[in-house]
Amino acid sequence: MPISTAVDPSAVARVLGIKEQYVDLRGGAVVYLPQRVAVFGQGSSSVTYSTTKYQPAGHVEVAEKYGWGSPLHLMVKELLPDNGDGVGLNPVTVYPLAEPGTSAPATIDVAPTGTATANGTFRPYINDIPGESFVIRKGEAPATYAPNIAAAINANTSLPVTAAEAAAVVTCTSKWEADTANGINIRFDGPTDIGVDLTSTVITHNNDGAGTPDVTAAIAQIGNVWESMLINSNLYTDTTTLDEFETFGVGRWGPVTKKPLMVFTGATEATRATMVAAGDARRTDRVNSILNAPGSDGLPFMFAARCVARAAKLAGSNPPFDYARQKIDTIEPGTDAEQWDGTSREIAVKAGISTITVEDGVIYMSDTVTTYHPSGVENPPYRYVVDIVKLQNAIFNLNLLLDVPKYDGAPLIPDDEFAPENPSAIKPKDIKGVVYGWVDGLADAAIVVDRDWIKDTVVCQISSTNPKRCDVSVTLKLVGNSNIISVDLNWGFYFGGAVAA
Repeated sequence: MPISTAVDPSAVARVLGIKEQYVDLRGGAVVYLPQRVAVFGQGSSSVTYSTTKYQPAGHVEVAEKYGWGSPLHLMVKELLPDNGDGVGLNPVTVYPLAEPGTSAPATIDVAPTGTATANGTFRPYINDIPGESFVIRKGEAPATYAPNIAAAINANTSLPVTAAEAAAVVTCTSKWEADTANGINIRFDGPTDIGVDLTSTVITHNNDGAGTPDVTAAIAQIGNVWESMLINSNLYTDTTTLDEFETFGVGRWGPVTKKPLMVFTGATEATRATMVAAGDARRTDRVNSILNAPGSDGLPFMFAARCVARAAKLAGSNPPFDYARQKIDTIEPGTDAEQWDGTSREIAVKAGISTITVEDGVIYMSDTVTTYHPSGVENPPYRYVVDIVKLQNAIFNLNLLLDVPKYDGAPLIPDDEFAPENPSAIKPKDIKGVVYGWVDGLADAAIVVDRDWIKDTVVCQISSTNPKRCDVSVTLKLVGNSNIISVDLNWGFYFGGAVAA
C-alpha cells in the first residue's frame, strides 16, 4: 500500500495530487469538558409556551418566552445576569415543564394598618427581590396607600407575584401554579415611627400553591447532548422527581453513553435534622445534590441556580478546583442564629447535604456534595461534586482520543506482528500509548496523581474470545483537594537565662 492516497494507486498518467486532512497533534493534552447547564422549571401560568427545550442567550429571552418572574426566568437570571457574572460561556438550555394537571397558585394577603403621622418611604421585597419604592404621606390611611403597595410590587416584572388591591388589602398571587410557590414570602423596609409600620404588617398566606410538575417529558429531550449540571426547580421533598433524575443519571454513567451528570436541588431549611433525614433517605444516590441555605428567604431554586452558575464556571475553567468560598451574593442568608456551626456542617456533609458559610452577611459555598453515603463506607467515592467533575473530564478526554476514524474498524494485529503493506493496521500497544498520553495529560492538569503508578495498571490486549475486540483496563488515582488544613500550634513562655555569678 502506498504511503500517500492523494492519487488513486492505479493511476499511470502524469498528475500531482495533494490531499488535505486534519491531524490531531494534541497528544495527551487535556481539553476541559465544556460544562453545560440544563434548567428544569415552569413558565408563568399567564403565558402559553412550548415545552420544547430551548437555548437562550440571556434571561430576557426567557422572560419574554416563558413569562417574567416565572421559575425559568428567575433561574436563568441567576445563570445569565445582565452584568455577565454568571456561567460565562458555558451553554444554558431550558427544559420547560408543563403546569401540573391539578394545580393552584399561592396567594398572600397584605393588610396594612395605621394612618401616617409623617411622610415615609417604603419598599416591598418578595423573597428578597426588591420592588419599587413608594411614599406614604402624612395623613394617608390604608385605603389611600394600599393601592401604592400593589403598584410598587407590580412595577418590577421580575418579581414572582402579581399584586391586586381591594378594600385596603393587597393580594399577591404567584405567577405559576405548583407547590414550589409555597416558598414565596413578602417583607417591607421602611420607617417604623410614623404611625404606619409595614415591617410588622399582618401578612397572611391564604392559599398554598398546589401541584408538582412532571419532569419525564423534559428529561426525554436531553438525548445525546452531554448536559453536565442540571437544576431541578421542584422541591427537595419531592422524592418522586429526585428518583426520576437519579434513574436517568445512573444510566448516563453507562459505558456506551459515557455522559455522567449531576442534578442540583435547592433548599432553605434551617433545621439540620430535617435535612439530615432527607440526605439519609438517599444514601446510594450519586446523581442528586441538595444545596441548602439555612433560613434564607430566597426561593430555593434561585439559590440552586446561583450555586450552579459558580460551580459550572469554575468546573469549565479549572475542573479539579473545589467550590468552597464561591460567593453567592444574589441570595440573602438567613439570620445568624439559623446558620450551622462547624459541628452541624460536619453532620450534614456526612449525611449527603451541601453546606454554606456566611461572612459579613454574604453566603459562600462550602462543601458541595451529592447525597451518596452508603452505610459503613468511609470517604464515599461519589460524595464530592468536584470529584465527579474530574471523572467527567477523564471520560471526555479518553473518548476524544479513541473515538476517531483511525481506530474505528482498523485491522487489529498482535503487538509482535508486522503489516508493512498496510499502515492503517493497529496494535494493542498503539492504544496503550494513547492511554499513556491521556494519563500524562490528566496528571499535568492536576486531575490525577501518581502517573507512573497509573501507567503500571494499564492492560491492553486483543480479546481471547473476539478477534475484533481490544480490551483495555486502567485505574486512576484522582487528586484530592485542600478542604482541611490541620495545624498544631505549640507555644510557651520565654524565661531569662541564669544569673551570672
